[in-house]
Amino acid sequence: KNEETLPLWNGLLEQEALPENIVFLHDESKGTGKETSAWSTDPQFVTSSRKIVGYAGGIKPANVGKVAQDTMKACQESG
Repeated sequence: KNEETLPLWNGLLEQEALPENIVFLHDESKGTGKETSAWSTDPQFVTSSRKIVGYAGGIKPANVGKVAQDTMKACQESG
């Protein structure tokens, strides 16, 4: 979720009934596969979303353990 994709995700969140097959992914790499060290902690989107959310972008076998720890921390920080 960022300013670049705001029209898409904001439009979806404004709907009263979302399709059952929607899952929101935080992907700071925006599909490039670039690793990030900053995982979203936005409580509006992580903890109070009406849908399942997850993290993506740059997750590889070599860093999946650290990513799992970092994203768990981000979720806890979101409240």
